[in-house]
Amino acid sequence: MREILMPAPALGGGRANLVLSGFSATGKSSVGALVAELLEMPFVDLDQVAERRAGRSVAELFSTLGEARFRELESELLLEAVRLSGTVIATGGGAVLHPEFAVLAAGSVAGVLTASPEEIEARLVDAPTRPLLARTPGARIRELLAERAFAYSTAGYEVESRSRSIPEVAALVADRYRAEEMSTSLAVAVAGPQGDYPVVVGAGSRDRLDGLLNYQLPRTGRVVIGRGRDALALTGDLIHSPLQARYPELSMRADYDRT
Repeated sequence: MREILMPAPALGGGRANLVLSGFSATGKSSVGALVAELLEMPFVDLDQVAERRAGRSVAELFSTLGEARFRELESELLLEAVRLSGTVIATGGGAVLHPEFAVLAAGSVAGVLTASPEEIEARLVDAPTRPLLARTPGARIRELLAERAFAYSTAGYEVESRSRSIPEVAALVADRYRAEEMSTSLAVAVAGPQGDYPVVVGAGSRDRLDGLLNYQLPRTGRVVIGRGRDALALTGDLIHSPLQARYPELSMRADYDRT
């Protein structure tokens, strides 16, 4: 297994990323590292990247910078991670709350590790080092799980980690990645005169549009859909009409490959 630090390398062959999210102590870092070995992919833990850049632990970052500044740093790292290719990426427990997470997950195989509140509390024997759980950890865990329930439910397929060992969870995640890899679209960040914008290509792209549009709006008012000439006539209404109805403020143009 190789471990890499951002700034990210240039995109290679376009292999999909594997993004792991979930609450603290659900095993993202341990499972992610083992999955990376199983799939022979590099591994990035975004919390560790934040710590190495700042030279401080996440708990210290919270106490010295405050949660708001840490969340800004978390957002920046999520957008940088979009530039990775073929990488296992473990995100922080609150990463799913950022709109940038949808951009990262759009071109990835995304999984959410879960465990019961009781199991999470039992695993967090060092709760004082967790800045959001320092006081009454049991009650706070339940409160945060409730606040993030919808975000976790839409962040990817669920893998229950409570009754399984780390190798068992890693094997399940690796198998899911292998099954989904060939049908997963790829999101690429493209530099433009007014800033970066995402381009999604490959099978399954249509299913990823909502997450990307939720992030881009209201900063952009234009969407371009590119397809082959024959596919344009066959799929135009399947894509253009629903999107136009849901996002009437968008200027939409369908284009095709003229070569």
